[in-house]
Amino acid sequence: MVYDVLPHWTCHAKVHMPGEHSGLFVIDYTQDTPPTYENLLVKPIDLEHTRVFDASEISLHLRDMILRLQENPKARMDFHIPQEKLGNDLIRILIQAWGVRTERAFTRIEEKGTLRLCVGLSATHYFLSGRVEFMQQITGRELSPDPDFNNPFLNLGHHSSRHENRTSESVHGMQIEAKALKENASPVEKAIDQRLKKEGGDDHDRYPRYECEVVNTSPGGFCVIWARDVPPQVKTGEIVGLREQEDEEWGIGVIRWVKHFRNEGIRMGLELVSPNAMACGCQAIQKSGSATEYMRSLLLPELPGIGQPPTLITPNVAFHEGLKANLNENCVDSKIQMKKLVTSTPSFCQFEFKVLMAGDGAQLDRMTVKTASKPLQDDDFDSVWSSL
Repeated sequence: MVYDVLPHWTCHAKVHMPGEHSGLFVIDYTQDTPPTYENLLVKPIDLEHTRVFDASEISLHLRDMILRLQENPKARMDFHIPQEKLGNDLIRILIQAWGVRTERAFTRIEEKGTLRLCVGLSATHYFLSGRVEFMQQITGRELSPDPDFNNPFLNLGHHSSRHENRTSESVHGMQIEAKALKENASPVEKAIDQRLKKEGGDDHDRYPRYECEVVNTSPGGFCVIWARDVPPQVKTGEIVGLREQEDEEWGIGVIRWVKHFRNEGIRMGLELVSPNAMACGCQAIQKSGSATEYMRSLLLPELPGIGQPPTLITPNVAFHEGLKANLNENCVDSKIQMKKLVTSTPSFCQFEFKVLMAGDGAQLDRMTVKTASKPLQDDDFDSVWSSL
């Protein structure tokens, strides 16, 4: 997609001799390597065989386009950008890549320890809610433990169920005890069960939990090693729930990078987003007045240290800036409007929002960072947030 539009943008890019003008990148045309950040070069620049590449003008045009479209979606652009090909997320990546080199905000500190994780919005929502099923949290009704209960497709006749019509001669009528099967399991099956239980947490959990070895930490996140097989949910931009101790609250993080290192397994960079959150449901209200189904969402508290108001994490579908939505907090409905898009990945969106109508007992106006009741130690999870 980017390749297709580059011919339209080349007139805004400049290539200079070293020393004549400043630029973000240096190109060595004697090497089969991509452009390199000028301030990362170790050896002196070869004036004869290098050129300085400056694409900052393109970055400025893209940034101006984003701001103008936010104010007026129908504004006419002088800079050629095919909207059907380039989404806002990709444009923001190009702005950052070509405009300025991002420096690391915090210093990494070598540290050893264990970090407990759950991966994905559904799993994080499940554990934040105290293992309450999503529909039960939204409706307040406990789900039936028997999937055959009041199921008309499984009834053989009036006031009958398939349980009552099973016979001992039927395969479905055989009385099998799960406990007996486990006791008679082979050593291999028992070893598999023990490993699955160790890696996935409680047998009754709907979603698995994992433990990773911490390599280093910073006030902005963790670098961890995933020594065992990596689940398919682990990908850049995915939401994770994380905590260092079993009795701590779940914090919210995002997978920012995943790399494979020889003889070490998979390393993963986790950015801390919030020290805690509240599981809720969000329902998008369309312009026609109809509404979508409730979807899992996370209500994040205000972070005064970085000047961020309460925000809402939603799936990356159906929600956008300006959209009105219903927010369900344990059966308490409120009406909100999405304001500023804070961040976006292929897996989720994070919005600042405005409360249009708060329901009775809603906690929207009380989402503030919880203070610790004990003195903070250097290795406490909460101490990260006092440094921001």
